[in-house]
Amino acid sequence: MTGFSLIELMVVVAIIAILAALAIPAYREFRLKAKRSEAFMNLDAIRVHEEAYRAAKYEYVTCDWNPNAYVPSPFGTKDWDEGGYFETLGYRIQGQHYYRYGVGGYSEGSSELPLPHPADGFHQARDNSYDFAAIAEGDLDGDGVTCRLYVSDEPHGRVQRDPASDDY
Repeated sequence: MTGFSLIELMVVVAIIAILAALAIPAYREFRLKAKRSEAFMNLDAIRVHEEAYRAAKYEYVTCDWNPNAYVPSPFGTKDWDEGGYFETLGYRIQGQHYYRYGVGGYSEGSSELPLPHPADGFHQARDNSYDFAAIAEGDLDGDGVTCRLYVSDEPHGRVQRDPASDDY
């Protein structure tokens, strides 16, 4: 009678455990990167809408956090509030998203990231200086500390992470 010995079964179980130990963290990191890509896409779209609005009206729009009552969590939300000036840009998120978004306007001579609360509506565009920052806040890893990503009108198209925020 042929079969597997106890040692052979234990070796197979050990190999499966090692593979699982390697695969689970990689899978978790893959999921976080996929969720993080949402912020990159939406921030770039908001930047394009801001630049189009500026080309037409010679001013930028600052937008309050949207969804306003959303506390970033790893579970996301489908909410999107009317108001807060995003409709002025013609921008809206539909479906599940893991970040809340806002646009802050820089004041003259300021270099700090302008948080969008409260939104102050419109402000004039100035050349060769920062005028707006579109911001995404999320908490993908569920540790209660938000990650803040942003893009400004200068340099064009470069999404950055606020170093004072979480790494997810």
